[in-house]
Amino acid sequence: MEEQLLGKWVSDPEDKEGRREFGTVTLEFRENGELTYSIRGHEKEQRIFLTYAVEDGMIVTDQPSQPHQERTAYSLTSDGRLTLWFGGQRSVYVRGQ
Repeated sequence: MEEQLLGKWVSDPEDKEGRREFGTVTLEFRENGELTYSIRGHEKEQRIFLTYAVEDGMIVTDQPSQPHQERTAYSLTSDGRLTLWFGGQRSVYVRGQ
């Protein structure tokens, strides 16, 4: 488990490309291996409940209600941002409250 991932992350307001591709996202990594992925839309918020593990620079997620593993490359930058690469697209997150 990557301790630095734990907690809440929100879409970086400066990441216009990532926000355009994925929307306004909140990620909440829990110590027990659960991940809540929330997408804020104009009218409502969609929440996806996942499990996750960290393996060799990848976040491996699975959705128990529709089992299928996904692998997302990640890095933590020196200025405290989380960068994810999924499907060839980069998105950046900052610590949330």
